[in-house]
Amino acid sequence: MPRRQPARGAVDCTTFRGRDCAEVFAGAAEWLADPVQTGIQLWAVDLDQPRRVDREFDDADADVYLELFYQRSDNEARSTQEQAE
Repeated sequence: MPRRQPARGAVDCTTFRGRDCAEVFAGAAEWLADPVQTGIQLWAVDLDQPRRVDREFDDADADVYLELFYQRSDNEARSTQEQAE
């Protein structure tokens, strides 16, 4: 599964529809547990409904995603994206 470019102030953990959504939360937990994430302050979590990935595929290929919005305690805005595979 290809990784998307980082979104400012968000981490996006994605899995395909039909797979266990716990993978999405496990990906977020792994990202947050990384020592380089010390000082992260989450301010919002968005678990969204399926969205289209590619118009050439049918609805079975839509994604379910979890987006975490955060800020570092040093007030320096950073972002990254992670995907559960």
